[in-house]
Amino acid sequence: MADVTRLDPIDGPRAPKINYTRPSSPRTRLDNSSAPPTNLDGGTPTAYLRERLPPGLDARFTMVRPLGDGAEASVWLCTDEKGNEVAVKLYRHEPKYALEFGSEQYRTHFPPEVAVQLLEAPGMDHGVHYELMELCRFGTLESYLADRGGFGTNKHAVEILTQIADAIHGMQGTAGSNRLVHGDIKPKNILVRTDIPLDLVLADFGLTVDLGDRSRLTNLGLGTIAFNAPELMRYKTTAADWWSLGMVMYQVLLGRGYFQLDNGSWIDNRTIESHLLSRDVSLSELDDSKVRPEHLKRWRMLLAGLLTRDPDVRWGMPEIKSWLDNKSPKVHRPLDDAARGDEPAVGQPAVHLASTSYALPGVGEFFDAAKLGAAMSSNPEVAARSLAGKGRQRLIDWLTGSARTGETYSEVSSHGSKWGPDELVPYFVARLAPAADLIYQSCNISSPSRLRKLADSNGNDDAIEKLYDHDLLGCINSGKSRASYKMIDANWHDIAEQAIALARSKNIPLESSARSHIIRQSLLIAASDDAVVDEFVRQVRSRIDGPQFEFAGETPWFARLRSEAQL
Repeated sequence: MADVTRLDPIDGPRAPKINYTRPSSPRTRLDNSSAPPTNLDGGTPTAYLRERLPPGLDARFTMVRPLGDGAEASVWLCTDEKGNEVAVKLYRHEPKYALEFGSEQYRTHFPPEVAVQLLEAPGMDHGVHYELMELCRFGTLESYLADRGGFGTNKHAVEILTQIADAIHGMQGTAGSNRLVHGDIKPKNILVRTDIPLDLVLADFGLTVDLGDRSRLTNLGLGTIAFNAPELMRYKTTAADWWSLGMVMYQVLLGRGYFQLDNGSWIDNRTIESHLLSRDVSLSELDDSKVRPEHLKRWRMLLAGLLTRDPDVRWGMPEIKSWLDNKSPKVHRPLDDAARGDEPAVGQPAVHLASTSYALPGVGEFFDAAKLGAAMSSNPEVAARSLAGKGRQRLIDWLTGSARTGETYSEVSSHGSKWGPDELVPYFVARLAPAADLIYQSCNISSPSRLRKLADSNGNDDAIEKLYDHDLLGCINSGKSRASYKMIDANWHDIAEQAIALARSKNIPLESSARSHIIRQSLLIAASDDAVVDEFVRQVRSRIDGPQFEFAGETPWFARLRSEAQL
């Protein structure tokens, strides 16, 4: 999403900080979609956005100068008939809101202490959706720092951190209320209401989502990707806003964004996305920043805690408060990456080359091997696609490197080209998540009873034959329910091979359907206990003695085989 809001809001004393714990209330939503847009005097929404106010607003305000213009909206400094200054934001598309303006939930999450204030409910004027906002005279945090040549003293940097952290915490709410995630925290969406004392507030809530205390899956890809948490490309959590705070503080301390080049331009989104999915944010450039040497260690700890790729262990408000109290909360990623010898490409920021996570396309990013195995079990087709080509080696490299599972996965090498992605999925699931279901060729092969059900049903001959030919069962014997799989696999092949060899020795012709039948019945016997096998033999005797097999007695090889087997 392009930069949207660049505001300049009202002077005034900073309101005192408050306790943000408030009672929960139902979620509501603004939706003006039922109101059809209209155009008067030949005007169009585009013209209103770029040249003048729509008629209703034009009757109330005078445009002074533009404050910002982006892909989603333009913002203008305007005055009313009394000379009061406001910021008027004109949207190019209808915005969606997580909470209704003026509701109890809205007041809970967007009090004056944490958020730029709307002066009235958002509206629509001749097809243009708009907001009237307070005017923050000192502009955005980005312009504020640029005008002053950086953050100044260490005390000033700590105050910036404290202000933004308080704003995020207040906006998100507590675990007992409807949680919100901003989704687009960056220096241009943090406004400076007053300079002395410093008063920072959040702006641009177009991406704000009501989580209801849960993660939210999304493929929207919204937000400014250079400040986005790695997981924000797939799902939204409150932890994503704390990552963004880490990227904001990186820019505060170093004077440029992590993905920003020395000439002020930004690396392309595809490259940024690739880095976010596979590499840690390097902290090595802190050594060359304006941060004083005696403060480097503390700031490195803070950035590492916030820029931890696993959202489950990423720092949030409790850890920041502890850090501000000069304590040392646990950090779940390396504090110092300089010793790794990772060299950035020419013109690129310093980043880690070693992957610390494994991304399953369209499903999620995983830092834990067991969680990855469970996800592969639930998404076997996606997992199979990810293991095609060089995918198998990429996974093995991650498991043996970053994940450190302690296994070598030698079966993959020993079976060579015999195993394709369909075989690799149940193999890795069995190794990583032994309790998860194993799906092969759309068939559940998780336990001996599942194998018997597979062999006793129709329409699965192809899956059974592939399972037989690829020697897979003996390699997925992890887990209590599959402890006998190695023996089942050995017995299955022995029974089937004996039956096929016997048929050939008796000159009994075996078409492909006959071979499939032998393999199926052999699996049924191998996966069964003695009682089941005895029952199977009883049923075979009964069928042979039945009238439907009377004609078979006229076939010499069948009569001879029956006699030798004493059936």
